[in-house]
Amino acid sequence: MKKLSLLIIAGIVSASLMAAPPSRTQLYKGWKVQSSATAGADGSRISGTSSWYDASVPSTAMGVLMDNGVLPADLLDGFNYKNIDRTQFDAPWWWCTSFDLPKLDRDNKVTLELDGLTYRADIWLNGKKVASSDSIYGAFRRHFVDITPYVKKNNTLALLVHRAKDGEPNIGFVDWNPRPADESMGVYRPVWVHVTDGVTISKPVVKSRVNTQTLAEADLFVEAYLTNTTKKPLTGTFKGTYENGTFAKKVTLEPGQTTTVYVSPVESADLHVDNPRLWWPNGMGSPEMYSMQLEFVPDGKKEAADRTVVNFGIRSIKDYYTKDDNQRAFKVNGKPVLVRSAGWTDDIFLRNDSVRNAIEANYVKDMGLNSIRFENIWGTSEDIYDLCDRLGLMALVGWSCQWEWEHYLGSSIDEFGGIKTEHDMNLIAHSFGDQVAWLRNHPSIIAWFTGSDRLPRPELEQRYLDILENLDDRPYIGAAKQKKSELTGYTGTKMAGP
Repeated sequence: MKKLSLLIIAGIVSASLMAAPPSRTQLYKGWKVQSSATAGADGSRISGTSSWYDASVPSTAMGVLMDNGVLPADLLDGFNYKNIDRTQFDAPWWWCTSFDLPKLDRDNKVTLELDGLTYRADIWLNGKKVASSDSIYGAFRRHFVDITPYVKKNNTLALLVHRAKDGEPNIGFVDWNPRPADESMGVYRPVWVHVTDGVTISKPVVKSRVNTQTLAEADLFVEAYLTNTTKKPLTGTFKGTYENGTFAKKVTLEPGQTTTVYVSPVESADLHVDNPRLWWPNGMGSPEMYSMQLEFVPDGKKEAADRTVVNFGIRSIKDYYTKDDNQRAFKVNGKPVLVRSAGWTDDIFLRNDSVRNAIEANYVKDMGLNSIRFENIWGTSEDIYDLCDRLGLMALVGWSCQWEWEHYLGSSIDEFGGIKTEHDMNLIAHSFGDQVAWLRNHPSIIAWFTGSDRLPRPELEQRYLDILENLDDRPYIGAAKQKKSELTGYTGTKMAGP
């Protein structure tokens, strides 16, 4: 593999990961961005960064150009946007940064975690191509790349990002925003470097079951995936600590094995909570939150191989149908709730930072609403869902309609939209699983939508149902419009109002 020129790191600020494992560090600041039409698409021929743009991640190509003053501030005024040169996004664009690592031991594993990019990327680390756009693609996939064999003390990371082509199921605004001229090309969610010591914890969740008759007690159920990243068997203790107590469970892992570990109140009395502080929607009570630290400590070691903190709420969500007209309704902690909701879309260039999110989410609360429909699984991070948790805003999360219309998707559709090939159904089913696993800790999310104006085709819908059976117990809704599925019955929702 040809060597990526070290000149690309000129002016890039390193992110420092000097703490001993386990550590998980976001690569946020200090990125450099440039079109490969200028810098070259061959990693061995990049000749410098004097013309590269300063950036942070998350970002898109158009967002970077706006932030660097290349595009005018009045771009969206009048007909200015209509005349933008879209050909500048025909070539892929580079996102480059650097980071430092401490000295690593034999069992340490380093994983590059990409929460979201669109649409494809080739990944280079220290001059070596470690992943290809043949496998790193999909706007709603999360990608985990083992970079252990390639890391050094000082590291240079470069992502060559390609925009989506016609027919590829990308992020889409449809009629919520003008169509981004770059097709939202970029690294639009966080990038992390995760260092562990023999075992990695992933997809952690704390689920709750409330006694809805008395509201005086609740049970917690902890789940996480544990992966032995070594070539030897490992035995250790999976531990959890929160304000009501602790638990510890012995786990044995074969070399390379991934297993799902569950802990319930049957195994630990501290997961039974008397007089819990419940999570309530806006207007019904306080949206109380808890935090739990999870870690895995191998036998014979004092330090954890990996650890994470899970924020969660104790609440019960249940949906039901009205008797006369098959309309869907919800109960929270056993109490009927009137969903007063609004639709949400991100900034056209995906520049939704925490300050802007807080302002807009508080607008929703101050208007007396108690819910947001995130059509398209919006958000450039988990931040907006954290805000919904803290403000008591119920979240309805799922796919938008951009894959249901031929002129937007760029390929033919039928009664179920444009996700119809085996390849695309596999991609979107895996994408849905990634999003559910990523967001399932948020108590504010009360349902998953897998369609908007149309139902998913039955083969795809069955895959969605199989995913939820393994990952989550919240209500499933096949479409935002009143439809009847052969698998799940009436959607119980409507678009016509009021």
